[in-house]
Amino acid sequence: MFQKTHGQNDSIIVEDLYTLGNKKQYSDIQDSKANFEKAVQLIDSVILLKKTESPYYLHKKALILDRLSYIYRKEIDYELSLKAVLKSIEIKNNIEDTYTLSESYLILGKLYYRRNDTIKTLENYNKALFLAEKNRNSKSSIDILNAYSAYFI
Repeated sequence: MFQKTHGQNDSIIVEDLYTLGNKKQYSDIQDSKANFEKAVQLIDSVILLKKTESPYYLHKKALILDRLSYIYRKEIDYELSLKAVLKSIEIKNNIEDTYTLSESYLILGKLYYRRNDTIKTLENYNKALFLAEKNRNSKSSIDILNAYSAYFI
């Protein structure tokens, strides 16, 4: 699927796949999913071959796993959605990315909301809001507050 030798072009390919996945996330969910899954495969192969866990690749993988979790949730594949977002949270904790971690907890809260688990929904919304406010991430704070309002309406 990918070249056996990895180099500087890998990050460009990952960015291209990520961009394509984001562009098509709402118009062509299957194509979006395919692009995100290819990007994750490439990242995993780069990490394996280089025997290094580059913060760039790990961060990008976590962001992509968040997008895949959203897609899997839309497809009503809650187990894959949960697996993807939990892996994203694990990666973000390992690389100490507290800024986008709030988004992952929001995704996890929305997943539990879809599964009618009130306690876990609110736990994850609370974690997300705490992190967003701690990091002064106003975009995430707004998204989280919108999720709260949808929950209580």
